[in-house]
Amino acid sequence: MHPLREQARNLRQRGKSYHEIETRLGIGRSTLAYMLRDIQLTEVQKARLDRRQRRNQIHFGESQRRFWNKTSGRSDNPKQAARREIMRQRRLAYCHARTGAELETFKSKMRAAAARRYKPHNPIQPPRTLDQATYRMCLRQAPLLGYHPNWNYVISRGNGYVAVKCPDHPRCTPRGYVPVHRLVLECKLKRPLLSKEVTHHLNGKPDDNRADNVTNTNPSEHAKAHARPCLMNQLVCSFCGKSFTRPKRRKIPLSGNVFDTQSCVARFYNLGRIGRPSPRRLPPEEKRRRKAAYVRRWRQRRREALDKSTTTC
Repeated sequence: MHPLREQARNLRQRGKSYHEIETRLGIGRSTLAYMLRDIQLTEVQKARLDRRQRRNQIHFGESQRRFWNKTSGRSDNPKQAARREIMRQRRLAYCHARTGAELETFKSKMRAAAARRYKPHNPIQPPRTLDQATYRMCLRQAPLLGYHPNWNYVISRGNGYVAVKCPDHPRCTPRGYVPVHRLVLECKLKRPLLSKEVTHHLNGKPDDNRADNVTNTNPSEHAKAHARPCLMNQLVCSFCGKSFTRPKRRKIPLSGNVFDTQSCVARFYNLGRIGRPSPRRLPPEEKRRRKAAYVRRWRQRRREALDKSTTTC
């Protein structure tokens, strides 16, 4: 075992945290998590680490408060207190001159304007791209599946699809968004979609997420449904004369010979090169006769080679 790994394991067994081991040995947090994955702390060690974490948080909060008071000038210095009072009186005079109201009244007016400007989504009304019935179904079924979408955050993507904020969905993006059509289909089926299932819009509109417009299908069928129509050529086989179709994107050779199947290709070029049809399969009697003749000739050559070697010796 590597010495550093042994030291890390010893420190962890003594109840040290990952931060302490990382600071002392200089090993990364991810490497420590792999090396110490099989070491379980006792309840006493866990309680000690929890107390230390809470104490550090309280200390960090106090230090942040002292830093903020120091940088913002809030201290017990009488000169700074007098300067703050002068600035407050100036703000009061400015607000009274602008609006004819006191500072608190001015602040309340600004808060009311901001609330009117950023009015949150009404949970009774459905968001865009959803009808009332589908929205109510999602409100009823999503918590049963463990999802809690935030309908205040609905965005449109560049490809035409719509997403909603749902960080607890297993297939959400790093920013916590999940496609609305996937969420609607899972609420409709009352189960999560399988890995081999995709969502298909029946009318072809990616932003129409009504429950009766989305259905589940497999990737191959989904690709066929969205495939562009292929233009076909009507051709005649140069060997058998059978009519068949072929996509226009496949070019016709300069010779002008086109074939329906691969067997037609082989038989056509055999006829053209040899001048006779391809040899038929031999019957079993002929195959046995040829095999016996081959074995007989091989034995004769072998016997002659042995006689020649004995005479030379």
